[in-house]
Amino acid sequence: MRIIHAFDQGIYNPYKMENVEVKSTQTIKEKEILFTEDYFNEEEPRKWEVRYDNGYPTIFYDSSIEKYRCYYSTFISDESSSQVPLAKRKTKEYEPTIERLVGLCYAESDDGINWKKPNLNITEWKGSKENNIIDIFLHGTSVMLDTHEIDPAKRYKMFTKIDYGNGVHYLAVAFSGDGIHFDEYIPLKDFNPRADTYNYVYYEETTENYVLITRTWRDSVRIPIVSYSKDFIQWSEPSEIMSSPSFENQIYSMPFFKKDNYYIGLASVYHEGDRLAENFDKVDLHLTYSYDKENWYYIDLETPFIERGKGNYQEGEFDNGCIFSATPVKIDNKEYFYYLGGNGSHTNYRETSLARAYLPNERYAFLQAKNKEIEAIAYTNGFIFLENQLKIDAKIEEDGWVKIKLYTNNHEPIKHSEMIFTETDQLLVCKIPDHLFRKITRVEIRFKNAKIYSFQGKFDTFRIEDDNSLLRA
Repeated sequence: MRIIHAFDQGIYNPYKMENVEVKSTQTIKEKEILFTEDYFNEEEPRKWEVRYDNGYPTIFYDSSIEKYRCYYSTFISDESSSQVPLAKRKTKEYEPTIERLVGLCYAESDDGINWKKPNLNITEWKGSKENNIIDIFLHGTSVMLDTHEIDPAKRYKMFTKIDYGNGVHYLAVAFSGDGIHFDEYIPLKDFNPRADTYNYVYYEETTENYVLITRTWRDSVRIPIVSYSKDFIQWSEPSEIMSSPSFENQIYSMPFFKKDNYYIGLASVYHEGDRLAENFDKVDLHLTYSYDKENWYYIDLETPFIERGKGNYQEGEFDNGCIFSATPVKIDNKEYFYYLGGNGSHTNYRETSLARAYLPNERYAFLQAKNKEIEAIAYTNGFIFLENQLKIDAKIEEDGWVKIKLYTNNHEPIKHSEMIFTETDQLLVCKIPDHLFRKITRVEIRFKNAKIYSFQGKFDTFRIEDDNSLLRA
């Protein structure tokens, strides 16, 4: 069965649509802090957790140890944070120095809720190895569990930016057999994009490629880029995958995951360019999508996927300033998105904590009417049906309805093809006449007080770029 999500703009004929828009579904936040910076923790202080900043969490379940693992970045040393107590930060400006040191820390959990920061006894910090530091000088680090790796010593893979401060840095990879103890870092020769972000890595089964999404800069704007590797050491020349529409909406980092026939990006979108704007210097989390990892599109820039909390620094919720998410983890049939949320502006003081949100029913986006008082009309490009039904995942509210009508490829209505649905929150089953099998067919969806989430069934699609006929015929 194929699933076409409502956010896929390539399936629509925009010339024939009315009063319809695509909106991102918002996750349900649990609003419970799972762990936070422990520099000022009176009971169990961790002086190496002076500032999480963005954190860039990597979280996954590891069946080999029956635990959830969390890798997160922190500033190990930061004079401006360590010398200014929480009570005095509101009246001061954060002033980072080039002497700041970054590191990668580790936490684990049996249930995904209660997290422990174990003493790893690996990295010496101020005369002691009693800490949860995997290593120092690691910036924007991504760790993956590679279930396709046949060498047990390389089952865990790290991609990182070795950053010694003072402008000295380079990209490197490392391998591990247990996810904790990593071998020597392998510098990446002739591969050094700026990469001052979360350097997210992913294994693509269909192509047997490792995929890296990092970033570069162009025209004062952050630009996401992609690179590929067969062996995790030799990486292709990176290419730009998405342009920022403005200074106000720049992609700061973008881990991604596979969903049906799509790649879904969790874009932390940074807002600058207008110091008078309410969201200036804040970071919202928005959804992006791609068919091929080469071209990415925003789903909805108005609706954050994980909504920032209310309030301002030290006078609001713990995540009111910046959101950086990990890719989803499925627990008890729910997709959980663990995220590090900061309570202040990106470049100012903020304290950051781990929390999670979940997405019910795996509905990422939907079609809705712009003006709720009148009907909305969505009209598709060609469907090639391979069975006698099309299922539409929809939610119809009280007094709402959905009307389906089929058209030929030449936009001529097909007689007796009208279907009307009311009062449901399930799959609408649309009957497809036998004479339409393997023929290009258009689908018109008229609706009011309803949301359309996806199209499901055995079919192929015929997009405008494949159509030699006139678009507006």
